[in-house]
Amino acid sequence: MRTILAIPVWPERGLDRFFAVLERAREVWPSIGGEVRVPPGGWEAAAEAVRELRSHGFTAAVHLPPLEEFRLEESAAWLAETRPDWAVVHGGTAAEGEVGDCEDFLRFLEDRAVRLKILAASGVPVFVENAPPREPVRDSGNPGTALDVRPLIRAGMFARDLLFLARMAGCGVMADTEHFLDAIFAVRERARQNGNLRLEARERSFADRLGFVVREGEPLWAGDWLRGLTLECELFLLQPKRFHVTGSRAAVSAGKITSHAELKDDPFGHYLMRLVLSYWPLSVTVESCHRDGVFDWGVVECSVLAVARMLAVAEKQ
Repeated sequence: MRTILAIPVWPERGLDRFFAVLERAREVWPSIGGEVRVPPGGWEAAAEAVRELRSHGFTAAVHLPPLEEFRLEESAAWLAETRPDWAVVHGGTAAEGEVGDCEDFLRFLEDRAVRLKILAASGVPVFVENAPPREPVRDSGNPGTALDVRPLIRAGMFARDLLFLARMAGCGVMADTEHFLDAIFAVRERARQNGNLRLEARERSFADRLGFVVREGEPLWAGDWLRGLTLECELFLLQPKRFHVTGSRAAVSAGKITSHAELKDDPFGHYLMRLVLSYWPLSVTVESCHRDGVFDWGVVECSVLAVARMLAVAEKQ
């Protein structure tokens, strides 16, 4: 079975332009699809986009809004009616004060697993995606610039907690390479600032289980586990069959938004795709769509065509 190559599709940006990109990619790689982004309240437009993708002969998946921003029972019914090929969702973000320590984090995971089970019962395959423990705060006057970086606690920041969450919820896993790289960068940067972390006795079993501990609402890694924290090791633990990829190594760097950058036919692009293709993935969604932090159609098209060519070359080898 060929890997399905997909791009994100925002209905509000106009479907015709996305279809033109997909048609060009299909000239290089035949298994093509779209992952429709569902904004809160945008369910009807998203369902129409799924129908349109299928009418053009494309695979149609959906990316649901953040878990806390929609009614789960209604969304499960929408999935059952719309029947996308699969659905992707983030595991959820902790509210301020919700997670302060390791015990809070386990309760947080269990709560989000209960919510995800409702979606998983829709009959549509649901995949929960990793997300980094931080996000940039954009400058409203210059959206490519980050005024600050906001620390967050999310369900499924790294491979072990993502697996723990997905197994409790009865979902599959979606590996986002940019999110993993950004998460790894964030915790390594904090480790350089703070030095080696000494674990308390009550934290040791938690660290043995998930690789990190949570203190004052922040994930921290002890040196023994930090040494093995790489993209290669995270993917090996996760063993994913579906991927999100971009050309970014981090979401923000030196005060600039660097997320969703172009995935190029260059050494990093080849390294990343060799690593991803070593898992014989069912699907790869190329999420590249930003130039200097701002949406750019050229980045969307160039990136998906670059990956299509890499897939075609890999198939012949």
